[in-house]
Amino acid sequence: GAAAAPTPTEAAAEGPIDEFNYQAVYARARRRSKAGQWRDALRDYRKADELARGNVNFEASANHARAALETGHLAEAATHLRRGIASMPPTAPDYQNMQGRFRMKLAELEARVAKVSLLVQPRGSAVVIDGVSYGAAPLSEPVYLMPGTHKLAVTLARYQPQQIDVRAQPGTTPTIDVKLSPRARGASSPDMASAHDGGMSGATLGGGIVMVGLGAAGVVTAMVLGVTAGNRFAKADELRLAVDAQAPRGDACGAGSPIASAEACVALNDNQAAGLRFRGAAIGSGIVGGVLLTAGIITLATGGGDRDDDEAGDAEAAAAIAPAVAPGFWSVNVVGRF
Repeated sequence: GAAAAPTPTEAAAEGPIDEFNYQAVYARARRRSKAGQWRDALRDYRKADELARGNVNFEASANHARAALETGHLAEAATHLRRGIASMPPTAPDYQNMQGRFRMKLAELEARVAKVSLLVQPRGSAVVIDGVSYGAAPLSEPVYLMPGTHKLAVTLARYQPQQIDVRAQPGTTPTIDVKLSPRARGASSPDMASAHDGGMSGATLGGGIVMVGLGAAGVVTAMVLGVTAGNRFAKADELRLAVDAQAPRGDACGAGSPIASAEACVALNDNQAAGLRFRGAAIGSGIVGGVLLTAGIITLATGGGDRDDDEAGDAEAAAAIAPAVAPGFWSVNVVGRF
């Protein structure tokens, strides 16, 4: 029969809730189920499942399956009914009877949808069907699909992606094997080829070039500042020799020295202070330049992080880092000597 209208208390409970709180979203789904608002309830069950990352109990799975069944989403109903059967605690009241009834209903649903087993390699490949993510391989459960043709996409960094048309027929249990092939060295992925032949986006390429340019400028500036600092220290040493010749005992430019205010002492102190400032600026510029140069070349070499963990990738990263790190640390080492 028709579902009863919600009571005033239930209607008041339909006010705003925390949409990121699992308990609140699930409670609203239950209220909407009791009111016969199956489409709204199904949206809430999906949201609750997303918030719980699929880690829901028997009751939540069974209620989700009921809402999906009531709205004609048979494949989704089969998925959550199967999860409910697997998570039903043996201590549940009338456990054996409930298991029997649920398994019968699941068998009815499986006769109307396709139960597809996906064997995907390598591990970690992303599995997407009709634009919906099913997680990373290996999948822990079969995929139920409504009768018809579905788009299966499997992707993984540094591998050639695959797209397959899956023709689902009711009552069938096909097994689909998908094995990705490593992408040829230097080849670009289809979705990025139009941006750059090496497989990186224009933004990544531009950012890498800018960082390399700024880093190189920083390293060159550090070397120039270092040379300037060295010149100032050398000038200060020359003046110190001249001043010491005038006052052979003690600090010629120290407090109480009769020539402390002489022009030579003032110039000596000015050059010494300037040398220290230039050396500090050179060291800072060398460090910043080295870091930017390193980051820029790594970005250009790796395409902004599209790397796997194979040995060839590690060798490329090392080769990219070496020429970038060396100038920065060399410049710091040089200016540090002054």
